[in-house]
Formats: sequence, C-alpha cells, structure tokens
Amino acid sequence: MLKSWNLRLGAFASKPLLAAAAGVAMQFAVAGQAGAASSSACVPLGSDAELSLNDVTFLDVPPENAGDRNQRLGFAPDGVPSDARLLTIWPDGPFTQLLDIASSDAGVVAGTNRRIHIPDLLRNKDAWVVAGIRIDPGAPGLSDKMTKEFGRSPQVRLIVQPVSLQNDDPVAASTPADAKVKVHDIAVHLVFSFIAGVTFQDGEDPRMFLPSFVPDDEAFTPVVRAIADLKRDLADGQLVAETCVDTGGQLRIHPGLANLRTAEAVRARLREVLNEHLKPTQLQAMAIMGLPNSMPEPWIFLATNFSRSEGKYVPFANPNAGGGMAQMLSFLDTPQVQPIPLNDNLGPVSRNLGKPARSGVSTARLFGDNASPTEDITKVGKEIAEIVADPEKSHFFNTDCVSCHTETSRVIEKKLGASFPQIDAAVLPDSQWNVRNLGWFKTTFGPPMPTKPTITERTARETEEVAEYLNSHSPYQEVVSQAFTQ
Repeated sequence: MLKSWNLRLGAFASKPLLAAAAGVAMQFAVAGQAGAASSSACVPLGSDAELSLNDVTFLDVPPENAGDRNQRLGFAPDGVPSDARLLTIWPDGPFTQLLDIASSDAGVVAGTNRRIHIPDLLRNKDAWVVAGIRIDPGAPGLSDKMTKEFGRSPQVRLIVQPVSLQNDDPVAASTPADAKVKVHDIAVHLVFSFIAGVTFQDGEDPRMFLPSFVPDDEAFTPVVRAIADLKRDLADGQLVAETCVDTGGQLRIHPGLANLRTAEAVRARLREVLNEHLKPTQLQAMAIMGLPNSMPEPWIFLATNFSRSEGKYVPFANPNAGGGMAQMLSFLDTPQVQPIPLNDNLGPVSRNLGKPARSGVSTARLFGDNASPTEDITKVGKEIAEIVADPEKSHFFNTDCVSCHTETSRVIEKKLGASFPQIDAAVLPDSQWNVRNLGWFKTTFGPPMPTKPTITERTARETEEVAEYLNSHSPYQEVVSQAFTQ
C-alpha cells in the first residue's frame, strides 16, 4: 500500500538544482535506459500488486525535434480519420470556442490592460499535443469530507501544449525529423467527466451552489482496467517483446514513455484507450494558461465550463479571484498576483460559491513584498505551501489558479527548505517562471535552455490520493486485482 505523507522540511533547498547541461544529460539517460530487460527476467504482477503513482499520472518526454513532436499524441480535425498519433476527442467546435473565449474580454485581467493573445499559429489544432494525462476517480477530492459534500466526479484530464518549429512555423509531415522545435509557454487542460447525474439539497439555489456529483462508475471502470492492463503488460514484457518496464517509484516521466523501446507502443495504447472511452460530450470543462501578445509574461489563467442551458462553453466566474474570470501572475506588476485571491481553503468544505465569509491562504503572499515585515517568511511560506498542496484542504473551487500552479516553485525559489520524496528531482520546477504543475516548460528568458518536464507537489499529493483510492475502493480495487492475475 502506498504510504500517506506530508511535505517534509529538510535539506533540499541547500542543494543546487540541476544545471541545464545536466538536465539534458539526465533526459537522454532516462530515455535510453529505463526498464529494458530480457523477457525471461520479467516478474509477472501478482494479485497483491497495486497501481503506482506513474500508473495514474502520465508525463510524456518533451519533444526536442520534429520527429519527436510527430510521435506525440495529437488531435485530428473533424471528419479526418484518426491515425496512430491522433485523438478524435477534442472537436473543432470546443477548440475554437476556448480560443475565442480566451481572446475575448473574458481573457482580460480586471483592472489592467493585460489580456490573453492567441497567435494565429496556435489556432490550428494540429499545433497541439498531449504533454500529460491524469486519471481521477473523484474530483474535486477523495477524502471522506470531500466526497460527503461533493460526491465524486470521475475524470480523465489531459494537459495539452502547442509545439512549433523554432521560427514559429508549423511542424509539417514534410519537416525534416531533426528540425528543432519549440514548446510554447501555453497550456490547456481538458476535463472529461464521467457523471451519472447531479443532486442539490432542498433550498440550495443552483446559481449559488455547486451540485453534488453522482459518479458513473460503470463507464469509468473500464478506464481503470485499461491502465492496470498497461502496467501489467509493461511489467511482464507483453507490450513489447523482451522489454520489461517497472512503473513504480517516484513520479517522473512515465517509465514506459521514457523507454525508447516501449514509448511508441505506450502512446498507441493510450490513444486507443482515450479514443474508446472519452466522448466529446464528456468534455465538461477546459482551462487555459496564456500570455499577452509577444510578451513572455504575465501568465494569465482562465477556466471555462459547458453550460447546458446555453449549449456552449462559457467562462467560469472564479470566486477565488474575487468573482473575476482571468487571473494573472506578473513579476513586472504590483501586486504580482491579480486579482488578489479570496480563497476558502481554511474554511469548512462547502459547495456554496456565494458564501460571504471566506477563510484561506494563497501563494500571493510569497510574491513581491506581500509578506508583512514582522512575519517569519520561512514559517509562513511552508504553511501556505502545505495547505495549497493538500487535496483535503485545497481544490479548484476554493483555491486560486496561481496558487495551485506555484506552490512548489515558490518553496524552491525562496529556499524555504523542503524535500519532495515522491517526485524525481529531474522533474521539479527549477525556475520561478515555470507555472506548469504537470507538463513542459520552455523558458524565453536568458540563454537557451532545454525544455523542462515538470511535476509539482500538489500534483504528487493528488496522484497519491488517486492511487490509494483505486487500490482500496470498489469497484476499482476488484478490476485492478483482476488485471494483475491474468
């Protein structure tokens, strides 16, 4: 059984992070050596085996050239048959709606002239590929108090990012495989929900209250079985002959994707699973982190959800950002986080988005001069990071986007002294400008740097909660055990 754990304070901050050259070397070393073995050395999984962290959170290898990029999972235009790389689950309509919303006044940060700009290049869906995949049997959280209040919304979440040639031209089929590519500092989250229904308590106004979700476990269970089958087939060499891959251990680039022998087969399996079990009608929400026109910052966050009454996606008025829609992080502005967060992650778990009294913390206090001169910033910073990273306390509906995307980088940047035992050091954010919590970051500041695969503490905490739940709760526990005994 996976152990529960807390952010542990220690000597991490006293050790320098990997230098750029070391990062490149590490990436190629991981890609070249991960898990290869003779089939005779493979050890089949037994009925007591369990899903590990990397079985429910998938991070792919950042592409460095056109050949890499064309191997990643991409998206098919409407009406075009899928091939081994393309997914058919993000139709042109929702794709265009998201970019139009981001480019509208909804993408303007209140009280500023900062707004999201979508370059023409990125309005082509072919520019976008999958960087990461999250499997989750119960958003917004799986603790007893969370499921009692919110129910469970099983989800598959994709983190997708645009990739182009270095000169911003699109990558074409005719592009030489060794042509260098650029991962843009933009990301979209696609949220596919498996919900059988929603309920409200008597007297709850749906305009003010979130519903309690009724999970569609019958539809979601095959997804869990599929990822268990993938773990089994990698472990015993069935996916690729004479190649055994262990997916256990720390969160990192998925071992099956890091292994050059198995990467193509793993992506093909994932494409098959996603196309079979995800439907465009399940795309309940989309969120984007974008940038202004021709500027490397600020980073602007905006969420949308599908409105059944309107029959389209609409911007989400975020109570954690003062009821505004867009929120930004800017090292060039004062304050650096705008609007100032109004989080509720210290209050009781509640579906009431309109409650007048909110009690919470955010990482905004760890930017600029927001901390009081009398505060012990090390102590305060540790406490804030701990609360934001804890899925039993913080979630999408009570914590602002900037906090959830910066809790780990703030701890590291401010040298607050923390260790991250469940995360491989090679994928920890090593820059204050990296706002990925799962994905790829390519800095536009300073000298050229390798693209950084990234996983944060909050992602690790949520991942552990998910693995624990799938390994111990019906109906998922049974299908996992069945997969490992076949």
